[in-house]
Amino acid sequence: MLKPLPKVAFYRVILELLLVIYAALFASQAYANSNSTLALTGNEAQWLTNSAFVESVSLRTTGRFTLWQPWLGRGEPAIDNPFSFALNPISIVPSLLYGSVNGIKYSIVLYAIFAGIGGWVLGRVLGLGWLGRLLLALLCVGRGNMHSIISDGYFQLGVTQSYLAWVAAAVLAIIRFRTRRYPVVLLAILLTLMFWAGNIYYTLPAVISVGLLTLVFMVKPKKEPQAEGDWWWNRIDVVLLQRVGLALLLTVGLSAITSLSIFGNQQYIGGHPNESPDATYESPLLAAAQFFVTERYYGPAVWNQTYYSVVAPAWFVALIFLIFPPITPVFQRFRESRFQRRVIAVALFTAIFFLFWGTGTNPIMKWIYANLPLIGQWRVLSRMMTVCALWIGVLVALRVDGLWNAAVTSKRWNEAVARVLRTPSIASWLHYGVALVLIVTSGVASYEVLTSWFNFGATISPPEMTNLCIGWLRAQHPNEFISVWGNTYDSVATYFANGMRFTHINADFHPIGMTPTIYPGDLSDVQPEYLISYDTTEQRFWMQRGYEIVEGAPRTGDYLPCLMSNWNTFNYAFSIPLDTLQGMEAGELTPRWTTPINAVSHQFDHIGMIVTGNPEKDLVIVAQELAWPGWRVTIDGLSAQLESVGTLIGVVVPKSGIPHRILFVYDPPLVKIGSVLTLGTILFCVLYLLHGERLIGRGEPRPKHVPVYPSFPPLSI
Repeated sequence: MLKPLPKVAFYRVILELLLVIYAALFASQAYANSNSTLALTGNEAQWLTNSAFVESVSLRTTGRFTLWQPWLGRGEPAIDNPFSFALNPISIVPSLLYGSVNGIKYSIVLYAIFAGIGGWVLGRVLGLGWLGRLLLALLCVGRGNMHSIISDGYFQLGVTQSYLAWVAAAVLAIIRFRTRRYPVVLLAILLTLMFWAGNIYYTLPAVISVGLLTLVFMVKPKKEPQAEGDWWWNRIDVVLLQRVGLALLLTVGLSAITSLSIFGNQQYIGGHPNESPDATYESPLLAAAQFFVTERYYGPAVWNQTYYSVVAPAWFVALIFLIFPPITPVFQRFRESRFQRRVIAVALFTAIFFLFWGTGTNPIMKWIYANLPLIGQWRVLSRMMTVCALWIGVLVALRVDGLWNAAVTSKRWNEAVARVLRTPSIASWLHYGVALVLIVTSGVASYEVLTSWFNFGATISPPEMTNLCIGWLRAQHPNEFISVWGNTYDSVATYFANGMRFTHINADFHPIGMTPTIYPGDLSDVQPEYLISYDTTEQRFWMQRGYEIVEGAPRTGDYLPCLMSNWNTFNYAFSIPLDTLQGMEAGELTPRWTTPINAVSHQFDHIGMIVTGNPEKDLVIVAQELAWPGWRVTIDGLSAQLESVGTLIGVVVPKSGIPHRILFVYDPPLVKIGSVLTLGTILFCVLYLLHGERLIGRGEPRPKHVPVYPSFPPLSI
């Protein structure tokens, strides 16, 4: 049985947490600015954080979240999207309050604080003293590559790392507090929030960490009394397995509102190709060196700043691991060494396992890649190094805590020195000297790690010319739904602010429309009407492909006007006779066969239009929105069959010569079913925490009173 954690005075907890919060604010101060003209750096940052932009606009204009993102490509799901963080409060609430540009920056600050507090909680559950707790908290704030990968534009990949320490702390709390229910619910909430943070990459490493901790601690120590029977079964901690299993089951239920739809529609999600099982990125030793180099060192030329994975300075690691071992064991925490030895085993194994997984020298993972293709999505060296960094930080904090306990708290070093030298005064000086060395060096090392946030770009002004060009185009067409082929990702927010669609996104993730039911071609990649280009040579290239300079558009320097248009393109909504379309092969449909529909009302999740039918032919009505499960259509208020016309949504209007009201609505059923499961799981969690089984027991009917009569001995004759 584990001993109870020593109590910490409330005022000390507050002081320690305030120090952690101050350190996080200090490290992330570049993101605390309120200048809305300064956005997150990274070419793909604004595209990846489109959840903040579209939901803040939708909430402001309609009073609700939109389920469909209409401003990217040909549209895509806004909630049930693996890159969406609309349901994660830390990620989305600042954008709803302060606007998307500033909100994203404030979210990074909140996540820095969240990571630090997570490290402190992990240290507390590990049983560390104040110095070890604070050191682990500060290392969790500053360790790479959370800040470096955010500054490279990958917001979700950066912030999801902050949950790793929390997940480990929740599992250890389940192990330590065997009768408490809140750690079970906490683990489920943390895994769900990690999944909702907009990138599922670190969900698998988190679940692996949960499994390893459970596996190591599920075997009871031999010293504990065992029941009679099979010894191996009695050594298994069944209660621990049940509690962790319940937490994982609750995670499935809590995340159902998005996970049910994401996994149900995964065949329509295109993305990154699987990693080759034979690929090798770099030497494990060279990669491991990144954990201890605080300068901006990238290693080989092919590496970039995402590989910056510092955990602790090399001099500090050498001090605590190489200089002190002659006088104390490597790890020393006498009060509960058995518990911490198991944590150390998990930390060492996890750090080594993920390092060799990332570098491509793990034979186990090579076999898994060859036989489980889905796992092939999980391997990028810089991301695997992040998982290693957390557990290396745990080992460093455990080591410092052990030194503090041996030299300062328990004074065992002092007693040993006094016995050998027979001079208590020297032992007393050793006591204070070691304490001072540990405090100062831990503080300096933490400062070096925290200031690594300053090594990377934080915010940048978006291209002014793009803002001017898009603003001018919107002023010319104030009420039209406009699609533009942009020239860079770093101005996506400008398109959203003007209600324009940014098309032709060249990224690993892209939604795929449903299999066409009418016309076998792919209309989701047709050229838009407008195109932005600043380069004269590039403009000549597009002129040869049907685009013309838009006279009157803003100019920059000696270049031609920034905007080009192609009048021979498909209208946002158009019609075409059904028999004409059915006789075409892929690639034959061109705009000249279609009739534009201009009476269109485009709102979030709703597309309405007025179409006059053809008295002689059935008409196919098409809107340039991706045919995705969840779209439905009505004609004059009556339900109709939704068609996938070249992977775009469409409907067939029967022969008639009268106007019809057509309404397309995105209303995904899997999101509805998932929301019911999520709400049901939330209710179960509340009842579980309140011991709801007691309430059920109170409601049982009382047994009727049965009189008890005295018994008499049988009569004897």
